[in-house]
Amino acid sequence: MARGSRALHYHLYALAPLVLLAEFGEANHMDLYARANGAIHRLVNASVAGLQDPTPFAKATNVPQEIPKTISGDQIGWAPPYVKRFPNPTLEHMIQAAPSLSVFYLGGLPPS
Repeated sequence: MARGSRALHYHLYALAPLVLLAEFGEANHMDLYARANGAIHRLVNASVAGLQDPTPFAKATNVPQEIPKTISGDQIGWAPPYVKRFPNPTLEHMIQAAPSLSVFYLGGLPPS
């Protein structure tokens, strides 16, 4: 939350490597999605809800959040492998509506 107007952005930014690491864990018989009592799921839920209504982030930071006009890979590039494992209709709709799911800093598109 210390990121102020970009707090939601940084929550979403953190999900990309966390989801990919959890996927690597699954491939190696490690349930990283369950770590810390499912903290990654709480992060996903809070972040997706924040894209729909950033009010909780704005209240926590005392500043309005920077919300992208179009949700794309920069925000939800981590989502395809996540929803494959954990179906989420809201997130699936965002994936379908995204013009691109490419995540530049992860080297392009997430694994499908």
